[in-house]
Amino acid sequence: MLTGLVWPFLADHSLAADGHIPHPCLAAAAGPAVALTPAGGPGMEFAGADGARYRATDIAGQHAVPATPGRRYFARPAGPADRWGTVPAWIEAKTADGTRTLWQEDLIKAAEAVFAPETASMECADRLHGARAKAGTSQDGTAPASPLPASRPDLLAAHAGGYVIARGRLVSLGKTERTRYLNFGRDWSSDLTATISSKDAGRFEAWLARQGANWDSLDGQRLEVRGFVTLDRGPSINLTHPAQIRVLTKETADP
Repeated sequence: MLTGLVWPFLADHSLAADGHIPHPCLAAAAGPAVALTPAGGPGMEFAGADGARYRATDIAGQHAVPATPGRRYFARPAGPADRWGTVPAWIEAKTADGTRTLWQEDLIKAAEAVFAPETASMECADRLHGARAKAGTSQDGTAPASPLPASRPDLLAAHAGGYVIARGRLVSLGKTERTRYLNFGRDWSSDLTATISSKDAGRFEAWLARQGANWDSLDGQRLEVRGFVTLDRGPSINLTHPAQIRVLTKETADP
């Protein structure tokens, strides 16, 4: 549980002109901030003062929101409500002394959740990927979603339905009219495959260009992919946000 956790604060505590932290993840936030209270129960959800229900966007984890004395929360909507009426939002946490942080980044730094790209801009994704590099272990002594080897489909299959980070060398690329395939093994019926809708190819190209890469250069590269594992013969991860894939270098491969 997160209760009682002392959060590592962001290096820059100054506020923007609108009273919010000048953070890249908040640059495109839609609408004014809404005061929140923890919704209770499992999941990272909050009840808003406006009557709406909010969830912390772009992170994966199983912890409930802590009822930390002296800490207040504010939602900055990141998009429209989902089919259950819950609004994805960036969550600002404010302490009794007025310090504000981005709660999602706090969780990643504290190794209590992992970055699960959903609504993040490229600049926001860079920031949250970097937050993992600062993460140690969580309060229970584990690191959430520690990277799994892409060469071990048996381990990945054991996490079916869960959110994972997989790392390994890309063996081949495939393409149909509707889908692009990233194959991490030679046996497509049992090895890990990551899929990307062809309609999203342009967004992924732009993200890869930020890393000095392109589609053709990925073949043979060490990559990191993250997302929910499904079983389609072998394990599969559907990539819907460009930041779900990274080209690994000596710097980005740690931890």
